[in-house]
Amino acid sequence: MASGPAAEGGGGPRWRECFRLRLPVRLGEGGFKAGQIAPDRFARGLDALGVLRECARNLGVAEVKVVGTSALRGAANGADFAAAVQRRLGWDLRIIDGLEEARLIHVGASAAYVPAPGDRVLTLDIGGGSVEAIVWQDRAVPLGSVSTDAGVGRVAAIAAPGDPMGELGAQRLAPFLADVMEPIRHLIAEHRPRILLGASGSFDTFADLAEGAAPPGGHRLARSVDRRALQEVFDRLRMASARERLTMPGMAPDRVDFMPISAEIVRCVLGWMEGEVEGEVEDENEVEGGFAGRDVHAGRRGVEVVCSPFALREGVVEVEVGGWG
Repeated sequence: MASGPAAEGGGGPRWRECFRLRLPVRLGEGGFKAGQIAPDRFARGLDALGVLRECARNLGVAEVKVVGTSALRGAANGADFAAAVQRRLGWDLRIIDGLEEARLIHVGASAAYVPAPGDRVLTLDIGGGSVEAIVWQDRAVPLGSVSTDAGVGRVAAIAAPGDPMGELGAQRLAPFLADVMEPIRHLIAEHRPRILLGASGSFDTFADLAEGAAPPGGHRLARSVDRRALQEVFDRLRMASARERLTMPGMAPDRVDFMPISAEIVRCVLGWMEGEVEGEVEDENEVEGGFAGRDVHAGRRGVEVVCSPFALREGVVEVEVGGWG
């Protein structure tokens, strides 16, 4: 994905967005198994950045930051792509590691959401090549973060769950996801977050599918997603073909192919989170001489899902324009 939010600093807010453009590229498509950016994706990526350069010129942008993530850092010719960007466009493309990607995602996603005092948050970003998870309570001091090779494009290329996925495809995919996302399970077990903050992308589409459609211009505030409606969306995505998914109100056309895998990733993470929250309730229900029973805390909130409209791109802007450390 090549995307370009144009922003400016100023008094009052840390920065103001004045332009946004997303160009689906799928840079890793056809190359995840071989560890190479395929020639057609290489060319498409350069073309997309060329479009963004023209937009930047038209807007009078003074400074451009270009960041490469999983598809580039995992490709043997990732450095060649960065060199081609410099030759053709004059831009320095910085390929970042997984933990730096997680840091920028956290800075961006958390800019749109303030948890209740005492709530721990798991920020989850589902990309094409990787999935990042960050646990935090105080925005300034994340408790832990991991980056895993569970991106939807990579999973589709390696695990090939089929279309429609169906129950059998989901059953085959589950152990693969559990294995590759094991670091996320450990992070959840260690910190027991209760809020799942989805960072843009797939989560925007989940929320739009649950609500029926996206409003004109999209969303600019974090929004809670009803768990029952979300579960229904997951079930529909599991059983629907690509053609059927394309007709769903709220579906982003460029995400049609990978939304079933995204749904299974979130199912897996929510299962781990719910298990830890239930265990915490059981710990608190222990009384002298025995176990008080789960009904003692029947009013306790379970895991909540919130969708942030911000992610890595906004994290870069926060750091470069807003002055975040």
